[in-house]
Amino acid sequence: MSFRVSTPGVLAGLIVAFAASFVGATEPKDSASVATAIDRSLFGESVDSAAPLTDDSTFLRRVMFDIAGRPATPGEITAFGLNPSESRRTELVNELLKSSEYGENWSRYWRDAIFRRATNMRAGIVRPAFGDWMTSQLNEGQGWDEITTSLLTASGPVNNNGATALIFAHEGVAEEVAAEASRLFLGVQIQCANCHDH
Repeated sequence: MSFRVSTPGVLAGLIVAFAASFVGATEPKDSASVATAIDRSLFGESVDSAAPLTDDSTFLRRVMFDIAGRPATPGEITAFGLNPSESRRTELVNELLKSSEYGENWSRYWRDAIFRRATNMRAGIVRPAFGDWMTSQLNEGQGWDEITTSLLTASGPVNNNGATALIFAHEGVAEEVAAEASRLFLGVQIQCANCHDH
């Protein structure tokens, strides 16, 4: 059985709104400058009020679960502990982001986020295609602007095109897809506007 999804036109506004958040964005020079910019954004000039850096074992546990979705192996614990480099944390993060585990782990997260509130009872049929598609997008280093645009504009057979997951999960109903996309990508709940005059 092949089901085709067509793109609802109302999503164009969401694409423009989401893409606009990337206007003026520049490539960070290094992770230290990014961390400093984030700290300044959160704490202003009083960066001293930020929490102190965690110890290496806590960092290793957290980063392994956050990026790879699993605990570190005994060999990884030993290798990290014996690494004398001052930039061993950055090196580990970069290594994990280049691993296939990164895409697999975060693909599972996005699969759960997209399908948890699906209104289409048949949405499960696109889960495998979505998992494969999202894993490859993440592991190939696609930007969130590209991934989001693909999810909001996808069309074609759902069993072959994992990008159709969001639209198919909500049966292509523009209001449902817009509400879910807004919740997922903008952190804004707009579904109340369907029933209430704001």
